[in-house]
Amino acid sequence: DDAGRGTSVVDRLPETLTDIAAPDAVVDGQRVQWALGDLAPGADRELVFEATIVSPLANGTVVSHQAEISAEGVAAPFLTDDPATPAPDATAFQVTSSVEIELSKTASSEGGDVFRPGDLVTYTVEVRNVGDAPAESIEVSDTLPEPLQAPFRADAGGVVNGRTVTWSVRGLVPGAPRRLTVSGTLPEDVADGLRVRNVVRSGDSSAEAGFEVENEPSLAA
Repeated sequence: DDAGRGTSVVDRLPETLTDIAAPDAVVDGQRVQWALGDLAPGADRELVFEATIVSPLANGTVVSHQAEISAEGVAAPFLTDDPATPAPDATAFQVTSSVEIELSKTASSEGGDVFRPGDLVTYTVEVRNVGDAPAESIEVSDTLPEPLQAPFRADAGGVVNGRTVTWSVRGLVPGAPRRLTVSGTLPEDVADGLRVRNVVRSGDSSAEAGFEVENEPSLAA
Protein backbone atom coordinates (compact mmCIF):
# COMPACT_ATOMS: atom_id res chain seq x y z
CA ASP A 1 0.00 0.00 0.00
CA ASP A 2 1.09 3.55 -0.69
CA ALA A 3 1.77 6.11 1.99
CA GLY A 4 -0.87 8.70 2.71
CA ARG A 5 0.67 11.74 1.10
CA GLY A 6 -0.12 15.26 2.24
CA THR A 7 -2.17 13.96 5.14
CA SER A 8 -4.07 16.68 6.97
CA VAL A 9 -6.41 16.60 9.95
CA VAL A 10 -8.86 19.44 10.62
CA ASP A 11 -10.95 19.68 13.78
CA ARG A 12 -13.62 22.39 13.96
CA LEU A 13 -14.35 22.84 17.64
CA PRO A 14 -17.72 24.02 18.98
CA GLU A 15 -18.23 27.42 20.60
CA THR A 16 -18.57 25.67 23.96
CA LEU A 17 -14.77 25.33 23.97
CA THR A 18 -12.38 28.25 24.31
CA ASP A 19 -8.68 28.99 25.01
CA ILE A 20 -7.67 26.38 22.44
CA ALA A 21 -4.01 25.34 22.36
CA ALA A 22 -2.36 22.76 20.10
CA PRO A 23 1.45 23.06 19.94
CA ASP A 24 1.80 20.92 16.80
CA ALA A 25 -1.10 22.46 14.91
CA VAL A 26 -2.30 25.72 13.41
CA VAL A 27 -5.15 27.19 15.47
CA ASP A 28 -7.44 29.68 13.72
CA GLY A 29 -10.39 30.53 15.93
CA GLN A 30 -12.28 27.27 16.44
CA ARG A 31 -10.40 25.52 13.62
CA VAL A 32 -7.40 23.33 14.45
CA GLN A 33 -5.33 21.85 11.62
CA TRP A 34 -2.47 19.35 11.74
CA ALA A 35 -0.31 18.92 8.63
CA LEU A 36 1.09 15.41 8.96
CA GLY A 37 2.80 15.09 5.60
CA ASP A 38 3.31 11.53 4.38
CA LEU A 39 1.91 8.82 6.63
CA ALA A 40 3.26 5.29 6.02
CA PRO A 41 0.89 2.32 5.93
CA GLY A 42 0.22 1.07 9.46
CA ALA A 43 1.64 4.22 11.02
CA ASP A 44 -0.35 6.21 13.53
CA ARG A 45 -0.08 9.65 15.06
CA GLU A 46 -1.61 10.92 18.28
CA LEU A 47 -2.88 14.48 17.96
CA VAL A 48 -3.54 16.48 21.11
CA PHE A 49 -5.14 19.84 21.82
CA GLU A 50 -6.25 21.51 25.02
CA ALA A 51 -9.28 23.73 25.53
CA THR A 52 -11.38 25.19 28.31
CA ILE A 53 -15.09 24.54 28.63
CA VAL A 54 -17.02 27.80 28.46
CA SER A 55 -18.56 28.88 31.77
CA PRO A 56 -21.36 29.22 32.60
CA LEU A 57 -22.84 26.30 30.73
CA ALA A 58 -26.12 24.51 31.36
CA ASN A 59 -25.93 21.18 33.12
CA GLY A 60 -26.14 18.29 30.66
CA THR A 61 -24.82 20.27 27.69
CA VAL A 62 -23.24 17.89 25.18
CA VAL A 63 -19.95 19.03 23.65
CA SER A 64 -19.50 17.19 20.37
CA HIS A 65 -17.19 17.52 17.39
CA GLN A 66 -15.62 15.48 14.58
CA ALA A 67 -12.20 15.79 12.98
CA GLU A 68 -11.78 15.36 9.22
CA ILE A 69 -8.86 13.53 7.62
CA SER A 70 -7.79 14.23 4.07
CA ALA A 71 -4.86 13.19 1.89
CA GLU A 72 -3.80 13.25 -1.72
CA GLY A 73 -5.87 10.86 -3.78
CA VAL A 74 -8.69 10.71 -1.22
CA ALA A 75 -11.88 11.81 -2.93
CA ALA A 76 -13.42 13.47 0.14
CA PRO A 77 -12.33 13.97 3.75
CA PHE A 78 -13.57 11.31 6.15
CA LEU A 79 -14.49 11.67 9.81
CA THR A 80 -12.43 10.36 12.69
CA ASP A 81 -15.53 8.66 14.08
CA ASP A 82 -18.97 7.84 12.79
CA PRO A 83 -21.44 10.34 14.31
CA ALA A 84 -24.17 7.71 14.00
CA THR A 85 -22.59 5.49 16.64
CA PRO A 86 -24.53 5.27 19.93
CA ALA A 87 -23.40 7.08 23.08
CA PRO A 88 -20.99 7.15 24.72
CA ASP A 89 -19.16 8.52 21.73
CA ALA A 90 -15.44 9.26 21.72
CA THR A 91 -16.14 12.63 20.11
CA ALA A 92 -18.72 13.80 22.63
CA PHE A 93 -18.95 14.38 26.36
CA GLN A 94 -21.58 15.78 28.69
CA VAL A 95 -20.96 18.77 30.95
CA THR A 96 -21.82 18.59 34.64
CA SER A 97 -22.57 22.01 36.15
CA SER A 98 -24.80 23.46 38.85
CA VAL A 99 -26.50 26.62 40.10
CA GLU A 100 -25.43 27.91 43.52
CA ILE A 101 -27.28 30.88 44.98
CA GLU A 102 -25.90 33.28 47.58
CA LEU A 103 -27.90 36.10 49.19
CA SER A 104 -26.94 39.22 51.10
CA LYS A 105 -29.26 41.77 52.67
CA THR A 106 -29.05 45.26 54.16
CA ALA A 107 -31.54 47.64 55.78
CA SER A 108 -31.52 51.43 55.40
CA SER A 109 -33.81 54.30 56.30
CA GLU A 110 -34.33 57.90 55.36
CA GLY A 111 -31.81 58.66 58.11
CA GLY A 112 -29.21 56.31 56.64
CA ASP A 113 -28.29 53.98 59.49
CA VAL A 114 -30.59 55.66 62.06
CA PHE A 115 -34.12 54.25 62.26
CA ARG A 116 -36.77 56.53 63.79
CA PRO A 117 -40.58 56.46 64.04
CA GLY A 118 -42.26 57.31 60.74
CA ASP A 119 -39.15 56.42 58.68
CA LEU A 120 -39.44 54.56 55.40
CA VAL A 121 -37.27 51.44 55.78
CA THR A 122 -35.83 49.84 52.63
CA TYR A 123 -34.38 46.35 52.47
CA THR A 124 -31.92 45.69 49.65
CA VAL A 125 -31.30 42.08 48.67
CA GLU A 126 -28.44 41.05 46.41
CA VAL A 127 -28.86 37.70 44.65
CA ARG A 128 -25.72 36.06 43.25
CA ASN A 129 -25.18 32.89 41.28
CA VAL A 130 -21.76 31.56 42.36
CA GLY A 131 -22.13 28.27 40.50
CA ASP A 132 -21.07 27.39 36.96
CA ALA A 133 -24.49 27.01 35.33
CA PRO A 134 -27.06 29.70 34.49
CA ALA A 135 -30.18 29.79 36.66
CA GLU A 136 -33.21 29.83 34.41
CA SER A 137 -35.60 30.83 37.19
CA ILE A 138 -35.34 31.07 40.98
CA GLU A 139 -37.75 32.32 43.64
CA VAL A 140 -36.72 34.79 46.33
CA SER A 141 -39.06 35.36 49.27
CA ASP A 142 -38.99 37.92 52.09
CA THR A 143 -41.54 38.20 54.90
CA LEU A 144 -41.46 41.71 56.36
CA PRO A 145 -41.37 41.85 60.16
CA GLU A 146 -43.49 43.66 62.68
CA PRO A 147 -43.72 46.55 63.29
CA LEU A 148 -43.27 47.67 59.66
CA GLN A 149 -46.50 48.95 58.17
CA ALA A 150 -48.00 48.81 54.70
CA PRO A 151 -48.04 49.85 51.98
CA PHE A 152 -45.14 47.56 51.13
CA ARG A 153 -43.51 48.38 47.83
CA ALA A 154 -41.24 46.00 45.94
CA ASP A 155 -39.28 46.57 42.74
CA ALA A 156 -38.16 44.17 40.00
CA GLY A 157 -41.59 42.59 39.66
CA GLY A 158 -41.89 41.59 43.31
CA VAL A 159 -45.39 40.41 44.24
CA VAL A 160 -46.64 41.48 47.67
CA ASN A 161 -49.10 39.19 49.46
CA GLY A 162 -49.81 40.35 52.99
CA ARG A 163 -46.41 40.81 54.62
CA THR A 164 -44.57 38.55 52.15
CA VAL A 165 -42.96 39.67 48.91
CA THR A 166 -41.88 37.13 46.29
CA TRP A 167 -39.63 37.72 43.31
CA SER A 168 -39.14 35.44 40.32
CA VAL A 169 -35.57 35.99 39.15
CA ARG A 170 -34.90 34.71 35.63
CA GLY A 171 -31.71 34.24 33.68
CA LEU A 172 -29.32 34.70 36.60
CA VAL A 173 -25.80 33.98 35.36
CA PRO A 174 -22.59 33.88 37.42
CA GLY A 175 -20.93 37.26 37.73
CA ALA A 176 -24.12 39.27 37.16
CA PRO A 177 -25.87 39.76 40.52
CA ARG A 178 -29.39 41.19 40.80
CA ARG A 179 -30.56 43.72 43.38
CA LEU A 180 -34.09 43.61 44.76
CA THR A 181 -35.68 46.14 47.12
CA VAL A 182 -38.77 46.26 49.27
CA SER A 183 -39.86 48.98 51.69
CA GLY A 184 -42.27 49.61 54.54
CA THR A 185 -42.82 52.30 57.18
CA LEU A 186 -42.10 52.35 60.91
CA PRO A 187 -45.14 53.46 62.95
CA GLU A 188 -45.00 56.68 64.97
CA ASP A 189 -45.45 54.84 68.28
CA VAL A 190 -42.71 52.23 67.78
CA ALA A 191 -40.80 51.51 70.98
CA ASP A 192 -37.33 52.90 71.53
CA GLY A 193 -34.61 50.24 71.36
CA LEU A 194 -36.80 47.71 69.55
CA ARG A 195 -34.65 45.29 67.52
CA VAL A 196 -36.16 44.43 64.15
CA ARG A 197 -34.80 41.47 62.19
CA ASN A 198 -35.92 39.40 59.26
CA VAL A 199 -34.60 36.84 56.79
CA VAL A 200 -34.79 36.58 53.00
CA ARG A 201 -34.71 33.09 51.48
CA SER A 202 -34.16 31.35 48.18
CA GLY A 203 -34.11 27.57 48.34
CA ASP A 204 -31.44 26.60 50.88
CA SER A 205 -29.87 30.07 50.86
CA SER A 206 -30.78 32.84 53.28
CA ALA A 207 -29.55 36.19 54.56
CA GLU A 208 -30.56 38.31 57.56
CA ALA A 209 -30.71 42.06 58.12
CA GLY A 210 -31.61 43.96 61.27
CA PHE A 211 -31.70 47.34 62.92
CA GLU A 212 -32.54 49.00 66.24
CA VAL A 213 -35.18 51.71 66.56
CA GLU A 214 -34.20 55.06 68.10
CA ASN A 215 -37.28 56.72 69.55
CA GLU A 216 -36.19 59.46 71.91
CA PRO A 217 -39.06 60.40 74.25
CA SER A 218 -40.32 63.97 74.16
CA LEU A 219 -38.97 66.27 76.92
CA ALA A 220 -42.09 68.43 76.87
CA ALA A 221 -43.98 68.69 80.18
